[in-house]
Amino acid sequence: VKLRLAEVDGLVLDEQFTANGVDLLIALGDAHLAPLQQQLADLSRGRILLEAR
Repeated sequence: VKLRLAEVDGLVLDEQFTANGVDLLIALGDAHLAPLQQQLADLSRGRILLEAR
């Protein structure tokens, strides 16, 4: 995930480990949101979701 984020010049602002995995607060340009979401969904069989704040 961090590698894919770095490829679009994104930043990890916060990282919280939970019982279900990890929650990342990230910053990236709006133009990269949809392509990154698709890449991560493909890699994780749909288990990784991006939520805009």
